[in-house]
Amino acid sequence: MDVLLDAYDFVNRMKPIRELRHCITHANFPSQRNLERCQALGVVADVQPAWLYKDGATFAPGAR
Repeated sequence: MDVLLDAYDFVNRMKPIRELRHCITHANFPSQRNLERCQALGVVADVQPAWLYKDGATFAPGAR
């Protein structure tokens, strides 16, 4: 999400994007900062909570 939000921010400085309502699909593991940036830019984060249950264990220590 960081790379995509960086790109949106870059474009936003040249031409505001808020009214375009961009959406980041599969934004399953956003950081608090990602969500704050989405809010500031008017970007929707399509967070799918089921994946936290299904994929969350991969973030546990020793999961790999």
